[in-house]
Amino acid sequence: MNASMFKKFFLGTLLLITLVPAARIHAAPCTISGGAVNFPTGSSCEYEPNTYSITLYQLGLCTSAPVAPTPTAAANLASCTTTYNNPSGLAISVSSTGAPVALTGGTITIPPGGTYTHGYAIISNTIGIATSVTFTSSRNGQVSGSGAVCWTANLNQTVFSGSNSTSECGSSAGSVGTINLTVDTFDLGALTYNQTRSVVGTNDLNVYILEPSGVSFANGTARSGVANRILGIQAFASPVTIAAQGAEFCDVAFKSSTGLTIIDAGGGAVKFSGGPFAVKVTAK
Repeated sequence: MNASMFKKFFLGTLLLITLVPAARIHAAPCTISGGAVNFPTGSSCEYEPNTYSITLYQLGLCTSAPVAPTPTAAANLASCTTTYNNPSGLAISVSSTGAPVALTGGTITIPPGGTYTHGYAIISNTIGIATSVTFTSSRNGQVSGSGAVCWTANLNQTVFSGSNSTSECGSSAGSVGTINLTVDTFDLGALTYNQTRSVVGTNDLNVYILEPSGVSFANGTARSGVANRILGIQAFASPVTIAAQGAEFCDVAFKSSTGLTIIDAGGGAVKFSGGPFAVKVTAK
């Protein structure tokens, strides 16, 4: 299809995940000096990882705000059309360019004509991050080594709620590993399982950690079950109107411009954690 035939609309930034305290979730983009990250002691910043992977289960468009999940009831998506559904999940590598991704292995439904005010996405609560970062000064690895280059440790570890070691450092990049970050809380100290994040250029994004039954955890209480999904609900900055004859989905692009959070772990060490990505749907 010719690019001039496309109209584009945004499902919005449907996921902003981090395993650090809530006070740090609004980290600014990293400051780059001469191609290296300038990372002052005590700081945190968002950076583009080499690879960032997720598992997608559902995407949808809604004519009004869905009813959010609670600890006793799953989300009510009656106002939504599920445009993509894959119970088995689709593994996606999120790129820095927003390259299109083929939605395979699931069911695609063209939404009926109308005006849509919200979008939603359901993904696994485990994300994979692999990267190497060059700093303007020497840093220490949480696992081993020191030097101006640090990378995700070659451990393929799953990190629950926080403090596992994630980095190795040296004079040049070693064997870059993948850290599988399983998100079972947004703030371990406060036991926070849902949050609202203000996203520049959009309305607020609401994100919920879900149990297998689809209910959310209650903030401030101990977990009661095993988290396995994350639901993101985004109010569009402006409503999206689809013509009565419907639209044909051409592709879906996933973009990660700041998908990695770099955190000062103390003692000159750096810690790697998750950051945001965006979902954009292109329709004809």
